[in-house]
Amino acid sequence: MGERVGRFEMKYLIGKSDYHLLRQMLPKILKLDPNNMSGESYNIRSVYFDDPFDSAFYEKIDGVFERKKFRMRYYDYSDKFIKLEKKEKVGGVTYKTDMIIDKEIVQTAIKEPLYLDISKYKDPLYQEFVLDCKMKRLAPKVIVQYNREAFLLNYEGIRICFDSRIMTALPSEDAFSEALVTTPIMHEPLYVFEVKYKRFLPNYVREMIQLIDTTQTAFSKYGLSRQVLDRHFKFTRF
Repeated sequence: MGERVGRFEMKYLIGKSDYHLLRQMLPKILKLDPNNMSGESYNIRSVYFDDPFDSAFYEKIDGVFERKKFRMRYYDYSDKFIKLEKKEKVGGVTYKTDMIIDKEIVQTAIKEPLYLDISKYKDPLYQEFVLDCKMKRLAPKVIVQYNREAFLLNYEGIRICFDSRIMTALPSEDAFSEALVTTPIMHEPLYVFEVKYKRFLPNYVREMIQLIDTTQTAFSKYGLSRQVLDRHFKFTRF
């Protein structure tokens, strides 16, 4: 199991002009993420899980102090590197734990999570996920897809990202296909600008953020995806 890493996350919705301003400034103070070395953004696709009561969805909306959710994440439509992730929120701190899994686990979790083999991995994260699938009836709810540009600073785990072209889809056996039919969850050209750090954020990074005309938001890709799909499929709150 990966290290349980705690960090603060600040999110902003910005337009194209603010994106270009920040995009010109960031390379002067941060390093480009190795996944962006080609100069292009990379694609992220995640399968999110929730229980029959949509607890993760409503706990986010209600701002519950301590909550968690599971997702399976992979990159550029490839099944060569897939992560099972648990995101926990405790007050203002976000914790993430992850591990590597194989494509077979993803396919089983999408089709019939009750059939997941708990003996497949001994990792505590996988064991917790499978037990929640069997006892709490976790099931796949949505697929979220977007393009990311990321920058890194070798201090306090600082990571700054631009996420764009955010799309959603119902869970499908075509989860790894580029041809998966997706629906946009917000109007272009909007970007989600994320600033993540462990404990301290340098003043020069804070000053850069203050240059843009925006305010911090509790934006949730999972939450908004559920709301978009709700136009077609009714979610029931018990």
